[in-house]
Amino acid sequence: MNIKRILLCTISLTLALQLQLAHAENPKVKMDTSKGSMIIELYPEKAPLSVANFLAYANAGAYDSTIYHRVIKDFMNQGGGFTEDFTKVKTNAPTANEAIHGPKKFKYTLAMARTGVPQSHTHQFFIHTKDHATHFYKSDAADDMQ
Repeated sequence: MNIKRILLCTISLTLALQLQLAHAENPKVKMDTSKGSMIIELYPEKAPLSVANFLAYANAGAYDSTIYHRVIKDFMNQGGGFTEDFTKVKTNAPTANEAIHGPKKFKYTLAMARTGVPQSHTHQFFIHTKDHATHFYKSDAADDMQ
């Protein structure tokens, strides 16, 4: 009788945990800047590698004391790559570019920055300050980059 009760409790707890995980909210990161704070919601179902990459850097404190070093009006604000004295931040190996699967580049969306080389994003990110229909990722071919 006690074994049945224990098994029933275990199954109930397992189901409750699975339901909770199935309905878990997207991860959110609070970013404090000299201009105020913002909450960034991440979408692992759209870009699991990019979200894991961003969270790994954030959880390691790698973005602490970094700056927005590239700000272009009506385009984006790029940060995470340099400290206040413009020392380049140490990065991990690049991860795969998931832009083709991710949400479109609408105002206030965050994306991982890369060089002109496909599959080169590591630590830096940018936040769009305007909708950018013409800046969508097309493929890994160099001539498809905009």
